[in-house]
Amino acid sequence: MGYFLLLLAVSEIILRMGGIKPFPHFSNEAMEKYVESHFKDYMCNDDGIGIIPCSSKERIIYLADKIPYKVSHLSDGSRYCGNYNKAKDIILITGDSNTHGAGVNDSDHVGFKLQELLPNFHIINRSIPGSGNISQLMVLKNSLKNYKPKLIIATYGSYHNDRNVFARSIKKIFRVPQSKIDDYRFPNASLKGSGLDIFYSKYEYTPVPFSNYLASAELINLILEKYDHKMLNAELVTQKIWEEYVKICRINQIKLCVIVLSNDAFSDKLSMYLKSNEVTVIPIQFKKAMTFSPIDGHPNKKGHTYLTSTVFTKLNSVGWLK
Repeated sequence: MGYFLLLLAVSEIILRMGGIKPFPHFSNEAMEKYVESHFKDYMCNDDGIGIIPCSSKERIIYLADKIPYKVSHLSDGSRYCGNYNKAKDIILITGDSNTHGAGVNDSDHVGFKLQELLPNFHIINRSIPGSGNISQLMVLKNSLKNYKPKLIIATYGSYHNDRNVFARSIKKIFRVPQSKIDDYRFPNASLKGSGLDIFYSKYEYTPVPFSNYLASAELINLILEKYDHKMLNAELVTQKIWEEYVKICRINQIKLCVIVLSNDAFSDKLSMYLKSNEVTVIPIQFKKAMTFSPIDGHPNKKGHTYLTSTVFTKLNSVGWLK
């Protein structure tokens, strides 16, 4: 028994020095606060998309429970982008919290800033915090029922791969009892023949015992996550999602631009596929000064200014803003 405890202690030291640490779950008090601020009266269900921001007038939200910002959403869950002319051509933005503008006020997110730069267009930012590419695909299909955009600005990051299949690593991030968010439906996909099977899941996660306290337990979690990622074919599912996204844009003669927020082998592969299908790809890497680091990694006001400038310059250079 003594040797076992000694081995456990040594392994804990080695694992923590290697960057593997316990992943603590919320306390009951913190959990109630999380559900109150991130779900209650903020996220709603949409029959065609799944979980989306609720329609709301300006309200104060806290990023990482520390950074307050003012946010407003329209009836379709899109973020307020300022004044627009309904008769103008539409530019639709689909993405996650990075393009939605988590942490910045209504007037500071990329959608609002593009609307100021492009008064001859109608900007609609239907980015959904916490979502993946499968949500963007559902947003695209849903939007086409009501209008046809001239241009779509979509978003990809390697972290979307697990979101697209609602993998264990994503469920772990929520860390909220199913009873607290039982009514929410998270869209995800799996392979079905040569295509996709799109469905909706509810939150469900069983942590490894003692993962709150032991790095060795968290190591087991990480191994399970990698296994889950592989078994769910996360990257192949992502590839199929983008193939369908590109196909829909081509059929409807919609120009497509994709912001790529990650730099790795699969991101490069996906970028090459998109470019080969006449999609404009814009790689974006935010410097620390452009984010809320060290509190949070989302782009701050400077980050959104940089994102807006980069997107505007690129789209203007290829003649898509005429």
